Amino acid sequence: MLRSAAMRTVMMTGDYQLTSVAVARSIGMVPPGGRVVIILSRSESLNPKGALKSAKLASTPASARAVSWQSEAQDPIVEGVPARAGQGLMFQLDNGDPFENGDSTRALTAIAQGQAQCCITGPAFEHLLQQADVAALDVVMRNAVVFARMQSQQKAQALQLFSVKGLHQMLHGTLRHIPGLGKAVMYCGDGINDLAALAVADVGMAISSSNAAAAATVCDRHASVAGICAVLKQARATQVIKLSAIKYMITYQLLLSLARNVTFFGGSLDLSSTQKGAFDFIALSLGVIASLRPASEQLLPVRPSQTLNHVKNMMLVFETLVISGLMYWACLHLLKIQSWVSTSTGKPIEGMAVTVIWVVGFVQVLVPVLSFSVDTHPFCKSVSWPELGLIVFYMILTTVSCLLGPGIWDAAGLLHLCKLPISFGWKFELVALSFATVYIVVFTLTRRLDKHYRQCQVLPHNANHAID
Repeated sequence: MLRSAAMRTVMMTGDYQLTSVAVARSIGMVPPGGRVVIILSRSESLNPKGALKSAKLASTPASARAVSWQSEAQDPIVEGVPARAGQGLMFQLDNGDPFENGDSTRALTAIAQGQAQCCITGPAFEHLLQQADVAALDVVMRNAVVFARMQSQQKAQALQLFSVKGLHQMLHGTLRHIPGLGKAVMYCGDGINDLAALAVADVGMAISSSNAAAAATVCDRHASVAGICAVLKQARATQVIKLSAIKYMITYQLLLSLARNVTFFGGSLDLSSTQKGAFDFIALSLGVIASLRPASEQLLPVRPSQTLNHVKNMMLVFETLVISGLMYWACLHLLKIQSWVSTSTGKPIEGMAVTVIWVVGFVQVLVPVLSFSVDTHPFCKSVSWPELGLIVFYMILTTVSCLLGPGIWDAAGLLHLCKLPISFGWKFELVALSFATVYIVVFTLTRRLDKHYRQCQVLPHNANHAID
């Protein structure tokens, strides 16, 4: 599931390299038939099979060898892998055969070109950290699938090289900084030797261990890494719900301010405390129900937005205010041109104007709910039955208010609304539906244009260079 979500998975363990690679193959981290190059330092002993082949190669006369060596200038070196970048290292396949006849430059070039994945041991990783040229280290960090025989501090150093902050270290008495790959890193561990890595990772997850839980952000009592997917799905759902809720409340407050301004500038009137409280109750009840959506069952290859400050949200809020303002003007104008209004003066006409403004605001409260539902898709499940039932209930009240007048269901007179004629209610309903249709069309076009623009701006992405 993590691979389908375009996330890179890496194994870091203190176990022997051949055992680690075998486990990686068995769980699908290495594709069937894929080659894995084991990188060791010269201080480590090769697999006996590889050592035997290397010894035979060394004992064979140069004229009899089937290998044609080229000069350094003729080596097919890719960008970022200079000659002699991997000096002091040995390369062999996990079946014991030497890789690229043991030539470090050719081996790193092949790894960088994606011809094979690699497994590096802790001593070899430490050797690369002590080199002034970090080109070989960069190739390993971008293509390694297994880190074997790793000590606790080496795991933490590797995670820093994956992350945004990079690694600070002392080299020959001088402090230097090795830039990281700039990725968000999540580490799962179950032992005390994982404490350093759990503390360094952006998100540390302890699995079935009280020792690892001391430095972890998230703890899972089950002795399995299967909980990673559930944590990621829930985290993404929480992120989109949080941002959508903030956007929802901002939009609602702007719409409420617009209703109050229209009421004031339309005749020096104001909404009563009860009328504004009814707005708050409706908005909060819809917002709470909408925020209770569960996470999606699928882990998608796209990530939710991390900020609200982008053009799409600004455009949607601006369009909402413009369309709402036009809707207020159209409904109030429709009220003024009625013959039974032109002959009325004083409090009756003022009460009718406030009633129309309140009903229009009541209709517009449903606008942020639509935006909330779209913003949380596809990281959350679709509209739940409680949310759908509440929306339908409020829509029925809206229709009754437009057609029969608020006085029908405001029998107690708490909201101080006037009963409007049924003939005006039909016209009012038609105007409200027209503006609702316009909003949905504009809303859809804006999102499609934003999606098209983002697709045009996306750079080619290499899945091997991503880690989450």
